[in-house]
Amino acid sequence: MPHTCVVGGCSNKTEDGFTMHKFPNDEATKRLWTKFVQTTRSDFLQPSGASVVCSAHFTVDCYDPSILMREQLGFKTKKKILPGKYPTVKLAQSHTAEESTSSTISQVSASAHTVQDPRPSPVPGPTTSTNTTTSTTTTVSTTTTATSTITTTISRPTTSTRYSTAKPRTMRPISSPSTSSSRSDQPMPAKRQRFTERREKEMMIHELIEGLTSEDSGEPQDDAMVPELADQEGAVRQHWTRACQTELIMVPSKVSKRSKRTQCYPRLLNKETQTQDNPMNPLPPRLMQDAEVQCLLDPHTAPATTGGHSPDLSASVHQAPQRDEGGADDQGDKDYVPSDDNSSTDSGQESNTTDEMKVWEEEKFLVFRSSLMGLFTTCLHCHHIAHAKISNVVGTMVSIEQKCISCSWKRVWNSQPLIKDTPAGNILLSAAILYAGASPTKTIRVLNHMGCKTHHLRTYFLHQKMYLMPTVAEVWKNKQHLLISDLIRGDQPLILGGDARADSPGHSAKFSSYTLMELNTSKIINIELIQKNEVTSSNAMELEGFKRSMTWMLETAMAASLDVECLITDRHLQVAKWIRENLTQYGIKHFFDVWHIAKSLKKKITAISKRKGCESLNKWTKSVINHLHWSASSTPDGNPDLMLEKFVSIINHIRDVHTHDGPLFPSCAHPPLVGERPREWLQPGTEPCERLSDLCTATRLKNDVKKMSPKKQTSRIEAFHALLNFFAPKLTVFSYEGMSARLLLAGLHYNENCNRDAATTSTGDIIFQIDFPRAKLGDYTLREKPTAASFGYVDDLMEATIRFVEDGAIPGDIKVIPPPLTSGFTKPTLEEALQRQKSRFASQKSPPEEAATATSSK
Repeated sequence: MPHTCVVGGCSNKTEDGFTMHKFPNDEATKRLWTKFVQTTRSDFLQPSGASVVCSAHFTVDCYDPSILMREQLGFKTKKKILPGKYPTVKLAQSHTAEESTSSTISQVSASAHTVQDPRPSPVPGPTTSTNTTTSTTTTVSTTTTATSTITTTISRPTTSTRYSTAKPRTMRPISSPSTSSSRSDQPMPAKRQRFTERREKEMMIHELIEGLTSEDSGEPQDDAMVPELADQEGAVRQHWTRACQTELIMVPSKVSKRSKRTQCYPRLLNKETQTQDNPMNPLPPRLMQDAEVQCLLDPHTAPATTGGHSPDLSASVHQAPQRDEGGADDQGDKDYVPSDDNSSTDSGQESNTTDEMKVWEEEKFLVFRSSLMGLFTTCLHCHHIAHAKISNVVGTMVSIEQKCISCSWKRVWNSQPLIKDTPAGNILLSAAILYAGASPTKTIRVLNHMGCKTHHLRTYFLHQKMYLMPTVAEVWKNKQHLLISDLIRGDQPLILGGDARADSPGHSAKFSSYTLMELNTSKIINIELIQKNEVTSSNAMELEGFKRSMTWMLETAMAASLDVECLITDRHLQVAKWIRENLTQYGIKHFFDVWHIAKSLKKKITAISKRKGCESLNKWTKSVINHLHWSASSTPDGNPDLMLEKFVSIINHIRDVHTHDGPLFPSCAHPPLVGERPREWLQPGTEPCERLSDLCTATRLKNDVKKMSPKKQTSRIEAFHALLNFFAPKLTVFSYEGMSARLLLAGLHYNENCNRDAATTSTGDIIFQIDFPRAKLGDYTLREKPTAASFGYVDDLMEATIRFVEDGAIPGDIKVIPPPLTSGFTKPTLEEALQRQKSRFASQKSPPEEAATATSSK
């Protein structure tokens, strides 16, 4: 039983040459089909099992491109609708395939391209020398399959100097399909007849085009000289719509059904080539295409070319527009693919200039393999199906080889640019790991767990040794010079603070770093790294780091005429001795940091308060420590005797005695105390009172109190050491170069963010935060919340890294690296190690086993 299309006003059947498509099983798509049919039929409610829609109501993009390609090559195929597609073409009136073809050819035969002059024929005589412009009008009526008739009127200017002798040109009539089919006595099969009709129809269209393009053309004239041209152009364009912006006669019948999705012939133009650029015949600006109009221009409105011939318009129907390889626009277009070259390589270009494109600032995305390979299924040359495969993977870079199965066009596409034959992603990943202070092992493991392709750990260490570490040293050196220049312009004495930091607790540290900070600006000006085998023991590393820092500072200060006012350190005895012997001649004062003195005093008071009968001393611990800090801060001139008398007055204060024997500080500075106190006064002669008195009057403590710093402290250096734990954790083992690079990175980060402003609300109020430090045992600290940290130094590091990779040279001076700690050890051979292991296990035999061995030997 033949199936008939259910669309209202359409009676197409399979016998008429149409393909019938059943309603899909997907409910969402099925509703779209039903809604389309209901717009043509009010009585259509739901489709049945026999309901079908003919192919005349579907656009070309609804079909699989591979099936259309096989059909164009002459293979027998069955059209299938792609998932999610639905009919959108409504027919004005229904015709069968044969009726549509017959109607088309008969109409074209009736208007057989007759060119006539509307004026009366002039009297024969000599030709005039004046050029007369006439309007040659051609009316072409075409009707494509299952579509309504579209009439296009094209007006073109012609120049005729021999008009009196010109004859009207008439295209020969073309036989109708019925006439051609009756040439044979035998009835022609339906399939052969349809093929013959389609072939004759195409021949007819080609002859019409050749007739339009064979007119004699003289010199190109401006629109102002031919006023009728603008009117005729408007007549042509008035038939174009947003959905159909091309002349339908220029498009094969299978693409004649236009929609918003298919506005151009898919083989002609792509996203990269949206115009027909011809250097020999440039189009005027009004005829150029833009991003929204991606279809062919009207060939009849283009100006005539010089040389006495018109462009071949028929060629534009079947082949893609050819672009001149030597055109100016093609030189700067990296995505341009020459049409006369069937192979190309879309590989990453070497980044020779960082000013043009900063590869580290360009956005990167995680792309899955399935989604990536889906972008290479279509040929960029002919838009047919292309085969693609992954040809190479180099760390984070993937190379895809794409080849068209139709036109043999091919290319190799790289996922990232190359920097001196090195994939940019590989070097940027290594740089990002180090500059962020991250662990390379954990970072690469995270990426591997996700399935992301990345380079090996050995590649990271190679990048780190060749480029990253020298880059960090070079950038730090440049920043250090700028900092010294700022100190020179400041024109004020320097207050320096120094402290050491070991990479592990106890007396078994491998590395020790010494930090020198200018406390007025809170900027780190020098960092020295010492390895254990450079000195006699781990305890001597702090003194060696201090010597190197002060030697560098004295050389810099003398060269830059800087004045160092004072130096603040902890209570290290060897450091204090070296300062007395070497820095006194320069007039540099030496002070102790109060926090280090208070830390030691607090430990001793806490130990005493744990004794039996001394528990009451625990309530006075915080008061004694606060009094120590007050003794230094309330003496801005740094008078050592006054600071000592202020501190020792705590012995009388805890006994409720507020007058003292010292001439500089005879009484307490607080007002009279009345009322109930939060803690009990200590009674003279009791164990807690006597032990605290002995502790506060110890000789070394009194000497240290005299040297307390009255102005600046080294608390900012302690904050920097806390930051170092992020860049160089103590639980991770680093090489000498790795530890040095991470120390400098921490210094760069701290100097950029040490003086951040306080964060504020939208109304301008300062935001505070409450912290609970571990040392305060449950007590809190209120502080201003700083603004977010910045990472401008990373841009400098990345830019220097790319520059060094491109130059292929190691920057900066080569620093002398001490040998590893194991260099002094004797490494045994594998045989010796195995023999020692066997002998060790052999000596652990039990007595019964030894007896059994002796019996067997007898």
